[in-house]
Amino acid sequence: MTLFITAFMLVPLSLALLGAWVGTTLPVFNDGPVWLAIIGAVVAFFLLPLGWELWADRKQRGGRIRDAILRSSFLSAVFLVVLIGTHPKDTFEALATRGDWFLAGSKSETAQSVRGVLFTLADGLEWLNDWVRTKAFVDIDQSGEVDPGDPEPWRTVGAPGVPIPGSELTWPLPAVVSPTVASMPASAQASIASVGAYIAEHEPDPFMRVKAVHDFVATWVSYDYPALRDGSYRTRGLQEAERVFERRKGVCSGYSRLAVAVGEAAGAEIIVIRGDARNPDDYEGIDPHELPADGAGHAWNAAKINGDWYAFDATWDTSGAQEDGSPGEYETTYLFTPPQALILDHRPDEDRWQQLDAPLSRGEWLRQPLLRPTVVAYGLDVEEPDRPIERSTGQVRARVSNPNRAEVQIGVAEPGEAAVKICAKSTDERVALTCDVAPGRWQMGIFVGAVGQRARWVGGARVEVD
Repeated sequence: MTLFITAFMLVPLSLALLGAWVGTTLPVFNDGPVWLAIIGAVVAFFLLPLGWELWADRKQRGGRIRDAILRSSFLSAVFLVVLIGTHPKDTFEALATRGDWFLAGSKSETAQSVRGVLFTLADGLEWLNDWVRTKAFVDIDQSGEVDPGDPEPWRTVGAPGVPIPGSELTWPLPAVVSPTVASMPASAQASIASVGAYIAEHEPDPFMRVKAVHDFVATWVSYDYPALRDGSYRTRGLQEAERVFERRKGVCSGYSRLAVAVGEAAGAEIIVIRGDARNPDDYEGIDPHELPADGAGHAWNAAKINGDWYAFDATWDTSGAQEDGSPGEYETTYLFTPPQALILDHRPDEDRWQQLDAPLSRGEWLRQPLLRPTVVAYGLDVEEPDRPIERSTGQVRARVSNPNRAEVQIGVAEPGEAAVKICAKSTDERVALTCDVAPGRWQMGIFVGAVGQRARWVGGARVEVD
């Protein structure tokens, strides 16, 4: 009986604390004033129930404790339902990424324990995200039809690059377009079937055959930015392989569909993987509130080679024209990308296609720092920032393990500014870089390259500086 009474009395306290957590984290997540969030939570989940109780107590003679508990629980439940019902997607993302805001970035043992409990609770609310999330490209997803099995493990070595299991290749491959694609005559480019036949004839090696498929799609198609902006990419049939081949324009679903079609014509088994991806460079112009916390719906591919599956994303390796009309830069960053590198900015809807021993939950994925797979190629371990949104006092900073002594740089820009000002660099094996900045909200970028060569953006974070 005592246990029941204790549990009964804990109900309003639990609801009030949960409500206060949700009620304060949502404004923080949406860049609202913290003081207003705290006042609102205190009023809604503590003062109003107390006020109701005081008002009701004027005429009440018995059952006061029971009725107080019921009134408090009712009010807290109502406010919670309203908050979550009107912001179901934001509630999960806010709690999963900013639910520890009141710990102010503390790394103490106590803070880390509290943080672990909070994020465990937040991850349990992922169903809210799934409930309202519009899953992009449902009609083309093939990941549920195929079992990737147990892939051969990828081995990270000290030197730059990662050996690709089942081959003598190292990821990332040199950023050179396949000679088969580069020298393909116009007659072979007449149709998807002729392209595939030409690739099959000239590329007997299965890895090089898939690379040729990837390279053809990445160089043949330009990203259809206008269609992305106005939503017309959803037009029925516009992203079908034949239409994309003819128009030489498409969004990610069109790229991935064309890769499947060309692969089939070339005798390569390729499927479409659906999920989410996050990268401000590739989604420039989309509501900044959606990045880096949420990412965007995306589609890419996986190819079966000698019994194992290897991921590639021709959309993000494309050399097609950019939105401003300038030529893109062909890459191989997203060709045969190691699972531990791809998960940095690509998360499949099907956990098994992460191809990791311990797949990341959506909350864990959202809490990762915003990094490109290139950090793995350079052998870097970014220790700080360790989240996509950081808090700091008077400066931005980065700590990176850099065993290959690449040149690591950090730069800052105010939100909305395109130009990043490099403010510190190092080639130490243990990089610790800081830049003093004024209080405010800053975008920090991490850049890496060989000494004397152009550095490439490999990651960053939004830093709220006090």
